[in-house]
Amino acid sequence: MTLTIINRIFGYALAHRLTRYNPAQGLPLKDIIKPLPKVRSHSAIIKASELGKPIYDIDTTPTGSFCTVEALKLILRVFLRPNEIRNLKWEYVDFEEKLIRIPATEMKKDRDHLVPLSKQVIKQLKYIQNYTSYSIYVFSSQRDSHKPMSKNVMTNRLRDLGYAADVMSAHGFRSTASTILHEQGWNHDAIEAQLAHLTGTSTSRAYNRFIYLPERKKMMQQWSNYLEQLSSKKI
Repeated sequence: MTLTIINRIFGYALAHRLTRYNPAQGLPLKDIIKPLPKVRSHSAIIKASELGKPIYDIDTTPTGSFCTVEALKLILRVFLRPNEIRNLKWEYVDFEEKLIRIPATEMKKDRDHLVPLSKQVIKQLKYIQNYTSYSIYVFSSQRDSHKPMSKNVMTNRLRDLGYAADVMSAHGFRSTASTILHEQGWNHDAIEAQLAHLTGTSTSRAYNRFIYLPERKKMMQQWSNYLEQLSSKKI
């Protein structure tokens, strides 16, 4: 259908001497129109009733390397992408302001990102700092402290804990947080800002990065409290 329309357009152009040839004639559609990019889906547990056990397993099962264990705990609580966790540097962590400040060069959308730190996350990061402060990376490679931890180690740890690829992925915790926080009634724009999604105009995005910060601080603390309850099997 699409190819027919294109040929008709060029046929009209040829008849009115607007062009000298029809580049679409005789070509298959795939050579004319590029296919839409594939949308990647990341497996995620999005039901609150099913989240308790994996949180408990992640928080209480000590097997695995130190950085892998702690990185998977942290990604649950800060909504960052796996690659952003891998490349997280100590210089980005501001304990005084209770923020992680990630520069645009490290973010998928090429803009600075702020992550409010809950009391639980601050405690965890200070604990991790006792072991990895020798490196610029919060989660350094076991083989080379000048490099970040390897790719896919967090998702691989999920597999070791018994969670299959079609059940949960490290990246999927972003969807988990988004779904449950929406169900809990948090502001959609605040959630999107915390996920570092691009919404609105460039001007509004720059503004919203800060305008939602007070609400995001409350939201991130509440989220850590919620996960703490799940981990302790209180709900």
